[in-house]
Amino acid sequence: MISAKMDENYRQSPNESPLMIGKTLAHYEVLSKLGEGGMGAVYLAHDTQLDRKVALKIPRFSSKKKTEIVSRFFREARAAATIRHPNVCPVFDVGEIGGTHYLTMAYIEGRTLSKFIRPEKQSVPEISRFLGI
Repeated sequence: MISAKMDENYRQSPNESPLMIGKTLAHYEVLSKLGEGGMGAVYLAHDTQLDRKVALKIPRFSSKKKTEIVSRFFREARAAATIRHPNVCPVFDVGEIGGTHYLTMAYIEGRTLSKFIRPEKQSVPEISRFLGI
C-alpha cells in the first residue's frame, strides 16, 4: 500500500540492516528472509501467540521526514487491514518495538508474483484479469 513515489523516504542506512533471523520482534520469531527491496525486507516469522506462520515486513525509513513517513505507514497499514478480497493478502498487525517498525501479513506459500507473471509474455489486460482488477 505504500506508494512507489515514496521510495526516496525509504533508504537503507549502514546500521539499519541487523541480521533478524533468530531474533524475536514483539511475539514474532524470525525464521528466514523471504525477500528485500528498496523499502525494506520481508521475513518468514512464527506468531507465537496464534501459532502460525506470518510474513513480517520491516520497512526502512530515512531520517528525513521520518515522523511524517511513519505516520503514513501506520495510516496505510490500517487502511490495508480493512480490505477483504481473495486476491489481497490480509494484514494482521502493525507496530513498533524498540524503534523497529513492522507489519505482519498472512504468509502465503508459493511463487512470487514476479516469478509467476512474465511481463514479456503477457499483456496488461491478461495480467489485470489474473489479479482480478
